[in-house]
Amino acid sequence: MEPEPFRPDGGTTVADLIDALEREAERDRPPAETPEIGVVMGSDSDLDVMMGTDDDPGAYHALRALGFEELTDYDDPPAGRSFETYVVSAHRTPDLMYAYAGTAAARGLDVLIAGAGGKSADLPNMTASIVFPLPTVGVPVQEKSVDSVLGMPTGAPLTAVDATVSERLHRLGTPGFRDGRD
Repeated sequence: MEPEPFRPDGGTTVADLIDALEREAERDRPPAETPEIGVVMGSDSDLDVMMGTDDDPGAYHALRALGFEELTDYDDPPAGRSFETYVVSAHRTPDLMYAYAGTAAARGLDVLIAGAGGKSADLPNMTASIVFPLPTVGVPVQEKSVDSVLGMPTGAPLTAVDATVSERLHRLGTPGFRDGRD
């Protein structure tokens, strides 16, 4: 029997959300029905920065400019490339963060974009260590978060946002991209 479909708004507790992520990871879905990119942030108060404005674009602007649509209805996914959004906290909901990142590849994600709030910016750093070898893009939500994103140890699977990240995201569909030939 196929697991029940994932409904991000269907869980009311952290345990419900973890169960839903695990069920979705077990489903056998065609890639066209799964988002390519996961966007996570530690708090819903980070959403304004991640969305951005016309004068100060954020991660959402970049994704939409590259042709991605936000996936909000898992039973009726957009026809093109898509991304999903979650609020997971490395400090308040670490089990949910581990479940989200740990099921990312099985749920079809190719890239994780993690908002880095606060001075320690733990969310991008911790999710990067869990989703490896998938790339993680750290987005500083506050100015004091920049050093934590840039200060990862050598070899850490995390990148700071720059122009090449947008270009690589654009090439997700390019043959050879996923196996490192491109």
